[in-house]
Amino acid sequence: LFTKTLNASSSYVIPLVDDDTGVVYLAGKGDGNIRMFEVTDAAPFMVELLQFKSNKPQSGIVMYHKTQMDVMGCEVARLLKVTPRNGVIPIRFTIPRMHSDFFQDDLYPETADGKASMTADEWFS
Repeated sequence: LFTKTLNASSSYVIPLVDDDTGVVYLAGKGDGNIRMFEVTDAAPFMVELLQFKSNKPQSGIVMYHKTQMDVMGCEVARLLKVTPRNGVIPIRFTIPRMHSDFFQDDLYPETADGKASMTADEWFS
């Protein structure tokens, strides 16, 4: 078990987890910023990465599925931020690379595709 104090905000935090890369995105309701942490098995267990800063507070947030990323643009995550006044704002997280004209396999570990590995009949047999 590991705990980390983020700030003294009275709102709740919306966690979004990328199981494949071990990155956790934390967005507080009413806050415009999104904090990112990498979760590891060794101390210090959580390493703070970057912070997306915005003056537009979010009332909700959701993460796109991995199959929707722009892999040729080195996009590793895309979030949709719902704001009270500005509607839905897409936020893209990309890794800068010198050459993005070929697939960067080091950025994209194996991931679940959401398709069943067997049918119901195969499961019961």
